[in-house]
Amino acid sequence: MPIPKAAGERPAGRASLIEKSFDILEAVVGRAQPSSLAQITTDVGLPKATVHRTIAALERAGLLMRVPGSRLYTAGDRMVDLALRGLCAADHQGACRRVLDDLAGTLGETAALGVVANGVLVGVLGSAVPPATQGLIAEPLGRAPLHCSSGGKVLLAHMPPGQRALYLAASGLPRLTPRTITDRAALEAALGRIRERGFASDDEECQEGVVCVAAPVRDRQERVVAALYVVAVAARTPLARLIARIDAVERAARRISRVLAGGAATPCERTGDPRPADLAV
Repeated sequence: MPIPKAAGERPAGRASLIEKSFDILEAVVGRAQPSSLAQITTDVGLPKATVHRTIAALERAGLLMRVPGSRLYTAGDRMVDLALRGLCAADHQGACRRVLDDLAGTLGETAALGVVANGVLVGVLGSAVPPATQGLIAEPLGRAPLHCSSGGKVLLAHMPPGQRALYLAASGLPRLTPRTITDRAALEAALGRIRERGFASDDEECQEGVVCVAAPVRDRQERVVAALYVVAVAARTPLARLIARIDAVERAARRISRVLAGGAATPCERTGDPRPADLAV
């Protein structure tokens, strides 16, 4: 459903370009599925040519994107990044950061929240880095390729198939370490396993000597919008030890999902299922 407008929200007269742009963005993100030009035009009540020109500008800005192989539009990487950053910035009580700090304290490792922006994983919020790992791992709020980072693989696994195919074709799957998966078929198989078991891992695939695990963060429509990942030094914390504590990571991801959903329980929590239904095995 598109987001309804409040009565008297806009003064009389012609809408500015910024107002038109926001109307279109709200119409697209207010629907659970990608929108067609006709649907957007109906929702915003603007001339079709105006909507088409504005969408083109929003595409160039990365705020909207066309679903590969279709004429449907959805939120772009930059829009998702801005939304998550805005939610974190507006988190006056620090609920998301408290979740990350609690998880970091439980595991003794660094925890962070990341989103896809411009085709890479970008960390938007993180816990403090434990003294024992300072200087040994890359900045958790930096950028990492999707195909070899645990958070990136979670987000890649849950992308619409057409969008994922476009990324895989464009990225070239560069090798960062001897363990990086660079074969597309092998990566697709790994992403399938991630969807089945509900979490992803990085066994020194992105940075030698560093291991990670990640779980999906979902919005109130159960769409994966971010990844919660934990980063550790392999010599101090082997990957097997992180995976053994994945339940704590998944619980933290569900807590952040509740925060981003405005405190509402997700469908899996309402039914008592510890994981979303599409990940149950």
